[in-house]
Amino acid sequence: SPPPPAAPPGCQAMGQAESELSQQDANLQSRGIKRMHPHIQRKLRQGTGYNMKIVIRGARETGKTALLRRLEGKSFVREHYPTPQIQVAHIDWNYKTTSDLVQVEVWDVVDKGITSTTHDARMRELVAMGKVNQDALPKLVADASTVDVYKGCHAVLMMCDPTRRWTFDYVKDEMAKIPKGRQILLMANFCDLTSRREVKEVEIENFLRSCEANTNYIECCMMNGFGLKQLYNWLNIPFLLLKQESLKHELLMAEKELKTAQHEAQLVQEQDYESYLKLVNMQMAMHNRPPLPAQGPIPKTQKPGPEKAKGPSKTVSSRPGAQKAAAPKQKVDRKSSGKKGRKAVAAAAAAATISKDC
Repeated sequence: SPPPPAAPPGCQAMGQAESELSQQDANLQSRGIKRMHPHIQRKLRQGTGYNMKIVIRGARETGKTALLRRLEGKSFVREHYPTPQIQVAHIDWNYKTTSDLVQVEVWDVVDKGITSTTHDARMRELVAMGKVNQDALPKLVADASTVDVYKGCHAVLMMCDPTRRWTFDYVKDEMAKIPKGRQILLMANFCDLTSRREVKEVEIENFLRSCEANTNYIECCMMNGFGLKQLYNWLNIPFLLLKQESLKHELLMAEKELKTAQHEAQLVQEQDYESYLKLVNMQMAMHNRPPLPAQGPIPKTQKPGPEKAKGPSKTVSSRPGAQKAAAPKQKVDRKSSGKKGRKAVAAAAAAATISKDC
């Protein structure tokens, strides 16, 4: 059988590039590094368009850290470990199908941090079990008592556990401390434990009626990810408000720049030639250069006329038959022409006499 035809040069180069790329991916995976998706790479080249800060609040053991792990794309951890201080994570989030790159900064806030000297029963138990190293605990922590967590915040996620009423009471007290204008989403976690529920949904709805219009409510379960889809859709609200505020600021700056440009154009229009010449000569003198002359050379004027045609010109007459070539002139002998003329006159006179006689 004949050998298969050789691949075109372009296909060979493409196959070689793909093999090199696969080798690079294998090397990255061996080091535990994953290649970034090309779509995200293109967006990162454009830079971050908007920065949105979101704060997660709630009582202990309501699922704040589990929610943060879900937003980071990590798996759910069943065992609970107390968060010693404020945890911050950055996630990339897009509004629908637009090219706007939004970097979301999520804060997992604790009311009171845990240090190496804090007498926390749960932490002492974990240290005794060897699951937490006491030396790794910080001596100074960042918590809600030392940091203004609502500064620069655009949205707040309030977590509560309906199976424990005191977590819902915590939400009521904390929502009164949130600055006005912030978007709030109340998230009732552990919706899989309906049989142990102490706070009914009707009670939560009655509480929401007394809140401002910027408060919404969903039920969720961090164990299986229920409610995350609603959360991602709800993030459109604080983002669009942030974008609206940014566009208003840009419009205001554009109006100021337009007024400045119009004022500068008016100043240039009102400037006369003598003032401009003085200003230029002052700048020339500062650089030790001779001043410019007040008048420039006068250009030489030329009478307007038709352009000369390239090549030999031909004169064309409008009389009929003028386009025919002129006959060459012949040399005329004046003496011979005079004799012929006299003979012709004599012949004409003789003919006239004969006609009279007849």
